[in-house]
Amino acid sequence: MIDFSLTPEQKDLQTMVRSFATRVVKPVVGLADREPDPLKRFLLYKPAYERAADLGLTFAHVPKEYGGAGIGGLDEVIMTEELSAVDPGFPMYNDLAQIPIMLFGSEEQKERWLKEPLQRIAEGKRDYICGFALSEPGGTASFDHPGPTPAGMTFIAEYQSGDYVLNGRKAWVAAGGWDMQGANQNLFVVRTDTQKGGKEGLSAIIVPRGTKGIEYSPVDKYGLKGNQTVEIVCKDAHVPAENLLAEGMGDLVVTKTFTMTGPAIAATAVGCARGAFESTLEWARMFTGASANPIFRNQVVGYMLFDIEAKIEASRYLAWKAADYLDKNGCEGGSVLMASIAKVFATETCYEAVYDCMRVMGTNSVDATNPLNKFFRDLSIMPLYDGGNMGMQRRKGWGVMLDPEYYSQMLMDNVTMKFKKEMEGRGTEF
Repeated sequence: MIDFSLTPEQKDLQTMVRSFATRVVKPVVGLADREPDPLKRFLLYKPAYERAADLGLTFAHVPKEYGGAGIGGLDEVIMTEELSAVDPGFPMYNDLAQIPIMLFGSEEQKERWLKEPLQRIAEGKRDYICGFALSEPGGTASFDHPGPTPAGMTFIAEYQSGDYVLNGRKAWVAAGGWDMQGANQNLFVVRTDTQKGGKEGLSAIIVPRGTKGIEYSPVDKYGLKGNQTVEIVCKDAHVPAENLLAEGMGDLVVTKTFTMTGPAIAATAVGCARGAFESTLEWARMFTGASANPIFRNQVVGYMLFDIEAKIEASRYLAWKAADYLDKNGCEGGSVLMASIAKVFATETCYEAVYDCMRVMGTNSVDATNPLNKFFRDLSIMPLYDGGNMGMQRRKGWGVMLDPEYYSQMLMDNVTMKFKKEMEGRGTEF
């Protein structure tokens, strides 16, 4: 039976996160958005981040057997929307760096790296943060290119006497740490075999904070400012070989990680658009535009607000559907397609919704102190990041649809459909 109502536990989660976002995060948003220095801006969020750790939100994704809450995809979507309705850049994306460990890590790696943050929080060190290093300055969309280096990814991890030696640059990395000395835990996607293509030559490696030979520099952005972004340069940085995972399967790390995060990014867009819509609705109920009545009574405004509501609702249900699909079928072919659809549709449709909100509000919406200003900047980035809609997401979904097992009712039928390496590499040789 299809049921769009939340369980009592999910309602409690929604209420708790909504209260946290309103009481703790919201007072920081305007101040942080106006702070010109990227590191100082990130530090303004630290008290709120530590409070989120107290509530068990920063590592809620960690499975229960490793000390976490083990929340499902749908729970994460609910939580993400509530945070994003206040600030979609709030720095709580540790799962991006830990999903590869959850999917591909050995038992020893899971025991150490999934438990470590929770142990630190229990000791009162609530600022533990994780980073995911995939993108490179020359582009990463064709990470699964079948050719050897220099095609595809060029960040090299070479095995030498019990260590992997890292050399190269990473760009657009979430989390450089609170002091620009690195996140506590970083997951790098690396090239471990330069003679093989992207389906065989890539791996992942866990890089701990304090590793020598690594430099971090902040990247300033016009939106999603709370989500810290850095560029990383590695010069002969040594990492123990025991930290390597997914050897020869780094392509699957990329594909499956962005599949797992797809519903949450869709929910981020929904929350952002919802925040803009709530501000616009309140405005339309009060602002007269020098006429006799509030503009909400104008038919054109009413129709526009109707359309905005429809776009947000449609995007929300796609995020829920994608999360539910993942929870039921795992990170397989159908989930790859469903998550890509949700991420692409929600980020692009909600961007249109926020722009429509600005059309309703007019020039007042571009005032730097108006919340629509920030929501519009934030949402304009969402189609571009976390596996860009044009560079990765549409290509991922297309790769699944090209498989002979795909049929048009597959998603409606909630079919698992195993993910195959043959679904990758499509369209990379242009």
